[in-house]
Amino acid sequence: MFLEDPPLTFYRELYLQMKLIDVQTLLGQAQHEARPKGPFPVDLYLGIVDSLQSILDRLHSMRCVTTKPEWCVSSRTVFSPLFC
Repeated sequence: MFLEDPPLTFYRELYLQMKLIDVQTLLGQAQHEARPKGPFPVDLYLGIVDSLQSILDRLHSMRCVTTKPEWCVSSRTVFSPLFC
């Protein structure tokens, strides 16, 4: 089968989720630090982190759907004639 071992992908997703939480924590602290160039653009980076969170959520949803046995069976019946 072409899919990866689900526990491995689970740990990768968990790792990415933890890193996003770490970045959010650092962004919360960054606004209180003195910066010679002016205030740190926290809102800009919070928007980027929110976008990354959304992408990660969607990838997780796609993995949950595509690793179900029902999806493999239905996708073979739909796409198999196209590749034969």
